[in-house]
Amino acid sequence: MNSEVDNKHDEKAKIDNKHDEKAKIDNKHDEKAKIEISIPNVLSLLAFIMAFYAMILSRNNSMVIDQLTRYGSDEVNTDVSVKTNNLIPYPYFQTTQTVNGVTITDNGNRTLSVKGKCTEDSVVFRICSNDDVVEIPLEKKKYLFSPKVDEKIITNACKLDIGMMKNDGSKEVLHAKLDSNKKIMNDGNIIIDNTSGVYKGVYAISMYVFKDFIVPEDYTFNPSLSEIE
Repeated sequence: MNSEVDNKHDEKAKIDNKHDEKAKIDNKHDEKAKIEISIPNVLSLLAFIMAFYAMILSRNNSMVIDQLTRYGSDEVNTDVSVKTNNLIPYPYFQTTQTVNGVTITDNGNRTLSVKGKCTEDSVVFRICSNDDVVEIPLEKKKYLFSPKVDEKIITNACKLDIGMMKNDGSKEVLHAKLDSNKKIMNDGNIIIDNTSGVYKGVYAISMYVFKDFIVPEDYTFNPSLSEIE
């Protein structure tokens, strides 16, 4: 009797062992499946991160290329960018005034709004001015001078010029480039290449409005002078 009971217990133990072994095999299959599932997920995530990084890098390079194109550079170098600091001193040399039918308003945030019709001689507004002393010293670097006016209405009849003082004491006034139809090119931006040290600095920045010119609506300048890295 006892031997029969023992045999039954042994058979039950064998069945339990088989269940345990099956469970271990099932667990191994589950772990293998998890590994097989996780590897593609990790690879997909890495691929997504790399694609996202490439997109950001491409966007930054495109922005720099676009900037340099607008600045009229003949050679595009994606390692070059323009600093955001504005070297033009503020408040300006002159402030809000009406002269010869033209009103120039200093908006208090470096922008200058212009309206009216120039009825007499050309109007000259001095943003910074000193005929004998450099107002903005320059290093041996490249700089960008920009009027920052709406490119749709920019015109040579209402523009900004920048006066440069050379190290030999002579002076030179830089103007925005014009096309064959006398239209301002490159949004009026001017590249100042002082890598040779020919210029001591800027002695004047002036706005000119020519006689009989009717200023379009919303004509606003936001002049800046920035270093090109």
